[in-house]
Amino acid sequence: MLNFNDIKKMEQKLSKADKQLTKMANDTIQEIATSVLRLAVDRTPVADSTPYKRGGTLRRGWTAQSHSEALSGVEIKPAEYIKTVPIIINGPTKTINIINPVEYALFVEYGHRAGASGWVEGQFMLQRAITDVEPQVEGIVSKHVGKVLKDLMA
Repeated sequence: MLNFNDIKKMEQKLSKADKQLTKMANDTIQEIATSVLRLAVDRTPVADSTPYKRGGTLRRGWTAQSHSEALSGVEIKPAEYIKTVPIIINGPTKTINIINPVEYALFVEYGHRAGASGWVEGQFMLQRAITDVEPQVEGIVSKHVGKVLKDLMA
C-alpha cells in the first residue's frame, strides 16, 4: 500500500529525472553543435596577413557576434562559444544556430560570380561539417542517454 511519503519520494525522483533529461538534451545538442562548429572553423580558408590587415577574419567570424568583432582579432574556442549560444526550443525540437556574421561569409560558403571571369566555387565549410558530423550523432546521443539512465537506475 502506498502512503503519502512514498508518493512524495516518487515525485522527487520524477522531478530529478526531468531535470536530468533536460540537462542531457542540452548537453547533447551542445556537443553536436561544438563538433560541427569545430570542423567549420578548421575548414574555413584564411587570407594572408599583411602589415595593414590581419588574415583570419572569416574563421574568427564563426565565434563572433558581429563582423566587427571578427575583425578585432579575438579568438574564442568553439566549445566555449557554443555555451553562450541560446538553445532554441520549438515544441519537442531544440536547435542551436551556427552563424558566421562576416559580411562575405555566404559568398565563400556558397560561391559567387567573379565578374567577366565566371564563377568562384563555394567552400561549403558549414555544409561539409554538418555532413561529416551527422553519422556521429547517434553515438553522441547514446552516450548522453546512457549516462542519464545509469544515474537514474542508481
